[in-house]
Amino acid sequence: MNSHHTNTGSWISAILIATGIMLVPAVQGWAQTTGPQNFIYNGHLLDTDGDPLTTSHTIRTSWWNTADYLAGDVTGTGAINESATGYIAWKEEDVFTPDTNGYFSVEIGFPNFQTMTPAQLASLYVQVEVKATGSADTAYELLDINPGSATIDRSSIESVPFAINADMLDQRHVGTASGSIPVLQSGGVLSQSAIPSGLTLNSFAIDSDASSTGSITLTLGSGGTLVYNVSTRQFELNRSTSVQGDMTVTGLINGVDITTLGTDTDRHLKVSSGSGLQVNIAAGDYRLGATQTLHSGTTGQPINDNATNYLYFTTSGLSVTTTSFPENQLHIPLATVTASGGAITSVVDRRAFQADYRQKNAKKVFHPTFENVSYRADGSSNVGQLKVATDASPIKGHYSWTSSQSALNDYDVVLSVELPPSFTEFQNDPFSVEYRTGHADTANNQIDVFVYDTSGSLVSLSGTSTDLVSTTWASTDIGFSGSPSWVGGNDFTVVFRMAATTSGRADLGNVTFQWVEIES
Repeated sequence: MNSHHTNTGSWISAILIATGIMLVPAVQGWAQTTGPQNFIYNGHLLDTDGDPLTTSHTIRTSWWNTADYLAGDVTGTGAINESATGYIAWKEEDVFTPDTNGYFSVEIGFPNFQTMTPAQLASLYVQVEVKATGSADTAYELLDINPGSATIDRSSIESVPFAINADMLDQRHVGTASGSIPVLQSGGVLSQSAIPSGLTLNSFAIDSDASSTGSITLTLGSGGTLVYNVSTRQFELNRSTSVQGDMTVTGLINGVDITTLGTDTDRHLKVSSGSGLQVNIAAGDYRLGATQTLHSGTTGQPINDNATNYLYFTTSGLSVTTTSFPENQLHIPLATVTASGGAITSVVDRRAFQADYRQKNAKKVFHPTFENVSYRADGSSNVGQLKVATDASPIKGHYSWTSSQSALNDYDVVLSVELPPSFTEFQNDPFSVEYRTGHADTANNQIDVFVYDTSGSLVSLSGTSTDLVSTTWASTDIGFSGSPSWVGGNDFTVVFRMAATTSGRADLGNVTFQWVEIES
């Protein structure tokens, strides 16, 4: 009921214009508005005689959820009771001066629609009061929109026809249903319900303008992250990855180009069933003793029917027997293949993936007279005497070569050295020779050393290996350079060429070799 319509000697005729206000449910994270945040209130101010009022007046507008004005909506001092039921926390006062005919126009602001519920937005009213400027608030006179009704005192906010679409955006509601507009939640993120079925676009861009200079992180679940490092241009996944289908890699994996593994020694030997009574052996490398061999692969290897076939490698290559794997012979077992009735019934892998290849340093010392030694004249200037002598103090056995000729004459001591089957390589200082000569010059005596590898090829030597002279016992360390062949289980040869004149003498003492072998 209107109880605030006091008689101040004036009355107001007013028209509310441009009330097409878009009202939408309150949400968080609103975007910046681009529409006007006020509307125009036009009125006609007359006194009780119908004459226009042209002096300064103040208009007070406030927003409510009820059409009925009650006595408690204003305090005893004439102020808006902000605790009153129906008040929605918006009021303002504007001063205006009507024109000579009493007409006026006032720009009135909107309340904060974000704080309102959908029910409040659906029932929204504006209360308009006027008073002479400078008068007390108790002088405010309510503009009763319907003086004939005791319950309709305020102007309702309605929509003009096209403003109906303001309840939507381009005919779409806010929500999670199909065709709805999703809304950002607290923290500026979309709720899971906003995109329950994922995206249907062909691409989804993050940092599409390439402005990021650090890392771009996509967080999945509880701590799983997919990070793109902009500086290194690499993806980093912090969880284990399971690939259910085929995977094709065109780059490197831990620095290895896996597209090359079909031809190099990184593949492993494997036996698989072939056509009929045949098996295939994949390419790969294997080592027997100190020798590493690359098997190029075997296709269509025949096997025996109605038998268990044993497939293995020896130093001679691939072997197939129906008895057993060999004993007391170096071999690499591959598989046992059972055939029956013209078909292969089973292929059992016999490869040993766990193997102990501990290595140890080994040393072999040859004392004159050498084992596995022979003596040779090279065909010219070989007059002289080769004997084995012993020094008295300290006692030291050695070969000694002397000659009755005035020019250098020589003789060869040829040593054959067998490398053990477990040989892998020579140590850094593989070879040393003890020697002594009667004179300190090569004109009267000297010793030269030559080495032939296990293939019989002359080896390039490093260190001092020729023109060896010393009047006291000395030792020289000799190394191997180039690419000699050293195969475990085979022999290599060392030639000591001892030369002297009638005034000289060449003595050869202990010879030492050092290598690395697999510990058995």
